[in-house]
Amino acid sequence: MADNGLKSFLTKTAKILSELKSNKIIDSYGLIGGLAVGALGIPRATEDVDFLVSTEKIGDFFPRFTKSLGKGFKTELIKPERGVFPYYAILCYQKGYRMMDILVTTEFLQDEIAKDTVKINIAGASIPVVNTEGLVILKLKSGGPMDLIDIKNIFKVIDKNKLDGEKLDNWSK
Repeated sequence: MADNGLKSFLTKTAKILSELKSNKIIDSYGLIGGLAVGALGIPRATEDVDFLVSTEKIGDFFPRFTKSLGKGFKTELIKPERGVFPYYAILCYQKGYRMMDILVTTEFLQDEIAKDTVKINIAGASIPVVNTEGLVILKLKSGGPMDLIDIKNIFKVIDKNKLDGEKLDNWSK
């Protein structure tokens, strides 16, 4: 991860989410997206930070998260659309540039994925990253061209025998 602004934003966000978890505003969270793919050892260019967050307190989480970001950030809350986009999305901008997407879970499967994390040292901070199986499922569900390339690359570097096949099978259903 070359961009120092993105590094500092990642560590700041992880610290905020950790505090909100300690205060029981959120249940769990994990890094997803391009940075999570990069954490697996697959070089991946990305321009933003993506987190999956599990909480039933979106009404508390959104304003507290926004306030914790501080001045200079604009946030937008997008509600889920049935059959189209199954998350609340919090989009964070700084100087007009989209820095982060937080996807807030609305389904049991998403909650399970958000809880199944491994801590990885990224940019000098220990950050929960969604486990490989969850990352693959999220990428399959998203289904964009870069998501499918990410999955191919994950399977090139990860020993498939070390993946939890039962978990993948259950989650893919």
